[in-house]
Amino acid sequence: MKITSTDIYITKDGQFFPGKHQMLFIRINTDEGIYGFGETIVIGRGIPAIHTLLKLYSKSLIGEDPFNTEKIWQKLHGISTGDPITVSAYSAIDIALWDIKGKALNVPVYKLLGGKVRDKIEVYLSHIEFGWPDTDKHLYTADDYFNCAKAAKEAGYNAIKTNFIRMPSTPTGGWTSVGPYTRFTRAMLEEVEERVAAVREGLGEDGEIILENNAVTGVEAAVQIANVTEKHNIWFYEEPVTVDYPEEMKQVADRINIPIATGERLCARWGFLPFLENHSTAIVQPDLCNTGGITEGKKIADLADIYHAGVALHVCGGPFAHAASVQLEAVIPNFVTHEHHVTYLSKYNAIYGKYKYDAKDGYVEIPELPGLGQDLSEEAEHELDKITIS
Repeated sequence: MKITSTDIYITKDGQFFPGKHQMLFIRINTDEGIYGFGETIVIGRGIPAIHTLLKLYSKSLIGEDPFNTEKIWQKLHGISTGDPITVSAYSAIDIALWDIKGKALNVPVYKLLGGKVRDKIEVYLSHIEFGWPDTDKHLYTADDYFNCAKAAKEAGYNAIKTNFIRMPSTPTGGWTSVGPYTRFTRAMLEEVEERVAAVREGLGEDGEIILENNAVTGVEAAVQIANVTEKHNIWFYEEPVTVDYPEEMKQVADRINIPIATGERLCARWGFLPFLENHSTAIVQPDLCNTGGITEGKKIADLADIYHAGVALHVCGGPFAHAASVQLEAVIPNFVTHEHHVTYLSKYNAIYGKYKYDAKDGYVEIPELPGLGQDLSEEAEHELDKITIS
């Protein structure tokens, strides 16, 4: 089997948040008629750069055996600089190659990675501050957070993640521009605590809350936020500070009583190692679409296992990001939970996948279809521009 061409798909229009999500997919085609889909995570200014790189990398794939995932991964990694843009490009390629292998052998990808260690995947509802189930209705007041959490609980979700510091207290006012030098006032901390308390009330005492800072706060603010919210029994604390300096994450970890998670901004296993070595991070969160695909995602999970760290993959993309993540999560022993991002769940983004894998009672079933268990929908063809490289 040889690779003969690639098709690169990109949405004609869109933005990352809110609602519409710019999609960038690659389909790798072979001389046996078997194809595989991959996806890259695309944010803002990175869109044209990754699109260009996919065209460039596609040329180097022609004639390759798609089963040689390790060889191709090393080849593409060797000509990259290890930055998020280049790694995102070959992440999509790697995911598509695994899809081809599974289809060629008529088995789900998880069977090629060691086989299942679980029959279903626990999920959490992610970033409800953008609204759920309607992502056009952002959450501002404590009542908004309570109502959303209550609705999520009634829909079967037992865990929720949200950024409690992103939205202002009213649509036209409040504090929105938080950075590493922002001093959190008493009033700001009280508002954060009120929002967390509202989610706890709506979700119930047996539900799980994940605190998310999106790496925008400094050490002192991150510690203050943890201190005022830990009484609400936080499951883990995602990206309390930037990943630029692993020592800062360690400083936060040493001063709070909530486990820390990070990883969506880290590329390949070398990016994760300092956070595991300094024992600041209890849960790693690689995104298969920007950290090296399934090939590298499995290695990162194994690396984390050495340090007894859990894995909760970052998933905020479309149908192939979700499908690839579930395939890997099915096999890793240190799996923690799967991210059901409100953007992925939105009606606009749901159209891209042929198959729907909705959560039921807080779990998603592992697909048994060959490959990733996903394909592009007919409707998506009208939403995407396509170029072919051969």
